[in-house]
Formats: sequence, C-alpha cells, structure tokens
Amino acid sequence: MKVISRSTIRNLARLLVALAASVGLTATVGVGTAQAVTNVNVDASWQDFITGGGVGGSSIAGPYDFTSTSVVKVTVTDAFCHGDEFGVYDNGVLLGDTSPIAPEFHTCPFRLFFPAVARADDAILDPTFSQGTFYVAPGEHSLDFVNRVMWNDTATGTGAYFRLDSVDLVADDCKDDGWKDYGALFTNQGDCVSLVQHMLVRPAQ
Repeated sequence: MKVISRSTIRNLARLLVALAASVGLTATVGVGTAQAVTNVNVDASWQDFITGGGVGGSSIAGPYDFTSTSVVKVTVTDAFCHGDEFGVYDNGVLLGDTSPIAPEFHTCPFRLFFPAVARADDAILDPTFSQGTFYVAPGEHSLDFVNRVMWNDTATGTGAYFRLDSVDLVADDCKDDGWKDYGALFTNQGDCVSLVQHMLVRPAQ
C-alpha cells in the first residue's frame, strides 16, 4: 500500500479549503481585511494563497511581505475555479488587476495535481484562468490579493498562486521602448535608466 506523505496531506487540505471557499461553503472573512502576515522569498517558485470574504475580500494569510535588492516580476494566476479575478496590491497601492474572464468560461471542475504546485504550472498556460504580471522596484514590499470577481454568486473565496522572480535589469533593457515591458514600473526611459544606475551604486547588503 502506498504511503501518503504529510506534505501531500497538507496540500490536499489546502485544496479542499480553496474548493470549499469557491462554492461558498466556508465562513465569510471580513471584507477587505487581511488576517495575518506571511513572509515570503523571491525566486522561490509558486506560492499559493487563499482568499475569503467574497467580492472585496482579501487573502486569508496575507499580506505577503518580502524585501528585494532587484526588480521583481510578480506573476499571479487563478488556478481552481475559472472566472475568479483579483486586484493585486503592494503596500496598499494597486499594481493592477488580473485579466477578465468571459462569463461563458466560469466553471469549477475538480482536478487533482501531484505535486500541488503543478496546478499553477498548468493554470498559467490556460487563458481561461485570470492572470496578471506586474513589476516592483527594489525595496520592502507587502503584497495582497483582493477578490474582484467570483466565479459564481455564492462563492466566498478561492485558491490561486503567485511567484516572485528577480529581474537582472541593465541600461540596455530600457532603450528602444524596452522600459514599457515592465508594466507600470516606469513612466519613461529616464526612469528606467535612473533605477539601473541607483542599483549599481547602492552599497552591498
């Protein structure tokens, strides 16, 4: 008989919590109120989050705090019920919203993934899951995720994933409109070059 590891059991428990929230079976979390603070690391692959509170509610274990010494790419993907959409905030400021999903794609199929993180790898390739990519400058950050749209009228929350990947930005990346590839991080090429220069002269941490 195959023995199920403790980590697998924990991942299954998290899956069930997310699915329960998605079909409206969990208790409602206060709208817009984060319940905890979780420290996370850059370049640590996918990290899951679970939301509550219905539309306007936020991540139950958020905000997610980290410090970076480089530009960081923040990738977010829904991964459980098609149709959930999120607002992504850093230090209380909106970075942007994940992509809209047409109502005809709002479904919630039950699928198991082993390991659990494979769910995120699969979801990011599926355009019927709401997704978004954002960039933040070096410094101290506090990410939170707010429910913008739920896949149906009774869902109070859902499960999703995000990842933080460091970006090796150099001056040449800013040229020829390259600065536009970093979302709302820069307003022009000069802003981009200025940040590169600042990182070059910053004392080692």
